[in-house]
Amino acid sequence: ACLISSGAFAQLTNTSFETWQNYSGVNIFSAPISGEYPTGWQTTDSIIQYGTGPHTAVRELTDICNGSNSVKLTSGSALGNLAPGALTNGKITGPATITGGNPYTQRSAFINGCYKYVPSGTDTGRVTALLSKWNGTSRDTIAFAYAAPASVPTMTNFQIPFVYQSANTPDTLLIMFASGRGVGATTAGSY
Repeated sequence: ACLISSGAFAQLTNTSFETWQNYSGVNIFSAPISGEYPTGWQTTDSIIQYGTGPHTAVRELTDICNGSNSVKLTSGSALGNLAPGALTNGKITGPATITGGNPYTQRSAFINGCYKYVPSGTDTGRVTALLSKWNGTSRDTIAFAYAAPASVPTMTNFQIPFVYQSANTPDTLLIMFASGRGVGATTAGSY
């Protein structure tokens, strides 16, 4: 379960995951799928073309930090590979590709929130945030925050510092949470 503290990221919406919306459709295998995802966020379940098996990102009502919801991400099978459940404020454009983010112009010192991580075996989760700026032809990295939690059995506050690579002001914040190392590198059941 993941939750971002809303105080530090006023330019983002639904940071406590209180608002959810339904989705339904047919995946790339012509199988009907449906579920829900937090408004303003995208999950591995909400990209209909890749949804294949059991839900990997669901509303969590028990393990929460504040408010009444959080997001539970679980690693499992997707398109014949083991893949982590993922949550982002950007867009999931492929099995291992996330782009976009939200407009964001602050030079924040850290990303903060709370999470719980229960790995299967020696798996580790991912909490990543990227501050970037469009230079006219591509995105320049302004700062990066990253953590790979091993085992955190109860909801725990975190604060991950941004490591700045540029003195420029960012124009975009991209946040990603994952229940495992990556496609083909996670363990089923990590959440």
